[in-house]
Amino acid sequence: MSSVSLVDKRGRRWFVITPSRLAIDALVFGSVALAIGSLLLTGYRGPTWPALVIVFFALIALLLPDSEAAMATMMAFGAWWFYAVQDVITPWALPAAVALLVFHAVVAHAASGPAGIATDGPTARAWGRAGFLASAPAVLVFGVVTSARDAATTPPAIVGLTLLLVMFVLVLASRRTAAR
Repeated sequence: MSSVSLVDKRGRRWFVITPSRLAIDALVFGSVALAIGSLLLTGYRGPTWPALVIVFFALIALLLPDSEAAMATMMAFGAWWFYAVQDVITPWALPAAVALLVFHAVVAHAASGPAGIATDGPTARAWGRAGFLASAPAVLVFGVVTSARDAATTPPAIVGLTLLLVMFVLVLASRRTAAR
């Protein structure tokens, strides 16, 4: 695979451009943009400077994936969401949650190897499958909470048991996938 890199005097590679790295960059900034866009589409009319802070942290997380910058990105977004969003079951919570999951998974993948490591097809499919299994509970929890919005018609125990059953099925599915 062809690559372009910037090397310092000690031989350490600082900036590596490969097709895999471009995909990682696109996924990181795409997921952050989706999360910020989801927050802004909730009807928030306050200041938007926190978006710049989040993008700055995401850039640092992209350059230094082993640092705490990814956690700072997600914590800053969470704090902004907590402050800005008034409707706790807004439909925009789901794309924001999945976008943060993608951000977390991609930065974790970038931190798992040396700079510019090439991602092959089976590895990308395995990460995609794991990401799908991890995002499925968020989608299902959102569906259950949305359908159980009226507490008078749906007892909390039913919602809790449904979520436990969903988690049990997903754990079994992930173990079956890992055994292959």
